[in-house]
Amino acid sequence: MKKNPIATALFILGVLSIVGGIILGVVYGTEEPSYGYDQRTLGWSFVIYGAVWGVVLLGFSEIIKLLQGIYNQGAPEKERAEEHISTPPPETDKGFAGNVSTAARSEIVNFYKKKGITVEGIEPMEKEYFYLVTAGGKQEIVELGGFKPIVHPS
Repeated sequence: MKKNPIATALFILGVLSIVGGIILGVVYGTEEPSYGYDQRTLGWSFVIYGAVWGVVLLGFSEIIKLLQGIYNQGAPEKERAEEHISTPPPETDKGFAGNVSTAARSEIVNFYKKKGITVEGIEPMEKEYFYLVTAGGKQEIVELGGFKPIVHPS
């Protein structure tokens, strides 16, 4: 799972802001009054300032981590498809039609691979996103327009 460096940096800055605010609050809050200011009020303002901005930075960090997690859900499948599917040269590719995109071919092959079936041929149909797939000795119509391939009876 890929981590986001921005989220890590914001998390560290948030923690440093909280800790720094507490340290500054203690240092300035325990000094003797000078220039007519109440040092306890100044100390508490540093603590509150550090805590508020620290929590804001921690919140942004968590939002980025959650968004990265959503992004990562689709990444391994895409990487796996690129690693395991090699595209044969067009002159030796007799089972796959030349005008089937690499993305469509890899999605269909991965779909059948999960079922333990070998794809023997893929041909595009007249309708967009529909393919005639020969797999396991059978011909099936596969639609790729949605979240996952749909097999229609032929």
